[in-house]
Amino acid sequence: VAYVGADRQDPLFADGIRKSFYPLPTIGLLYWPLPNVKLALVQENLLPPRISFNPSDTDYNHLNRTFRMGLAWMSSRTTLTAEITSEKLSSTSGNRPLIFRVITSNSTQVKTGVEHWIRLNRIDSEIAVRGGRMIGNYGASSWNIGAGYRLAVSHLFILQLDYAFSYTPKSQIGNYHRWSLLIAR
Repeated sequence: VAYVGADRQDPLFADGIRKSFYPLPTIGLLYWPLPNVKLALVQENLLPPRISFNPSDTDYNHLNRTFRMGLAWMSSRTTLTAEITSEKLSSTSGNRPLIFRVITSNSTQVKTGVEHWIRLNRIDSEIAVRGGRMIGNYGASSWNIGAGYRLAVSHLFILQLDYAFSYTPKSQIGNYHRWSLLIAR
């Protein structure tokens, strides 16, 4: 990361205008307790690297440590999912009681979702409909809808186009749309 237009007199850039960091890879486990059920555990940013330009900034401006636990049930055409995410936030300080420091030092979210694929008989393709909900502490909330179209172009590869819309009523940056294109063998 570099900030080329930095004012070198600014104390933030006293140690330079470039910052390199090498986060540890995400690790996880995937377990199938039943043929249609998957359980996943994931740990991201085991040793969160600091991404601040200021060398004395030790408590803030780092990638947060995140733990995820997910469960999925799948049938031939439908998938139901649930996920709990806990993100360790920057350390909190001050003279607040310990219990309040612990509660406000983690962000926790619960996410649920459903996806259903509908086969189109006339051509070798399918459409998907998706829906999801996320709630969390600090007023985090979102509703999500989406759709997908999958086409088997030949026996060699498949094209899939996906769209998602996320409605986040309390977000300061607004709602968002996502598109993706997948080309698979």
